[in-house]
Amino acid sequence: MAPGHPLKSISQAASAQSAASIRIDDLTVAYQADTPVLDQVSLLIEAGEIVALVGASGCGKSTLLRAVAGLLQPQQGEVHFDPALSRLSGELSYVFQAPTLLPWRTVDENIGLPLELDRSQGKQPRKLAGRPSRSETIAVARRSVGLEDRAATMFPRELSGGMQMRTSMARALVTDPSVLLLDEPFAALDDILRTKLNELLLQLWASRPRTIMFVTHNIAEAIYLSHRLVVLGKGCVARVIDNELAWPRRAKIRSSLEFAALYGRVSTALAEVSG
Repeated sequence: MAPGHPLKSISQAASAQSAASIRIDDLTVAYQADTPVLDQVSLLIEAGEIVALVGASGCGKSTLLRAVAGLLQPQQGEVHFDPALSRLSGELSYVFQAPTLLPWRTVDENIGLPLELDRSQGKQPRKLAGRPSRSETIAVARRSVGLEDRAATMFPRELSGGMQMRTSMARALVTDPSVLLLDEPFAALDDILRTKLNELLLQLWASRPRTIMFVTHNIAEAIYLSHRLVVLGKGCVARVIDNELAWPRRAKIRSSLEFAALYGRVSTALAEVSG
């Protein structure tokens, strides 16, 4: 890693915050015995790094994310975290494309669900600095995604699509995870709201560096949010593209020549692996 490369300072900051690196070794996943969706995929995600997974539909992006989350069992290979973490302890969180909120629960009750699951499994909630109570922990998570206190007692049917997704993100953040996995969480939103939530994700990362992997079909979004882009093609890692755009990211960078050049590189890589 070259001096001055953004990942150098990112890894140092993330290390102090106990972010985890992710090492994926020879991962193979097949829904049908003779047709692997992922075929011996290997990849290293640095601690505190934001990595975008891009590729054509059906190339294995979401499958890779679910395998890292432990939501499916691979036929071969392993996923290692350093430092080691338990997927069931709240140290890893997953945000689905749909908000998946429980309609009979309020915003705060939905956000607090991971804390209840820990308790139901006989686990003591992790001690989170500056969060003395469960209700305050939930409130901190809610406010971190820009939801005001008046939203606390609202039900999902009373929320806009953007507020529902913010609630889903707050639920993922309530345990202060070291690893955050996002599967196209902004795909169903309009461009204005999508841009706002892109900015929110960067703000959340800046306030507490954590390791983030996210799936998207939006090339501009992938470039704007990431340190590296992983292009998947036919179940394998076809390209890994370093993103050397300056940090912190600012909206105006989207109109820069550097952004356009990287957009072209990514588009070309996607065309090559999809052809």
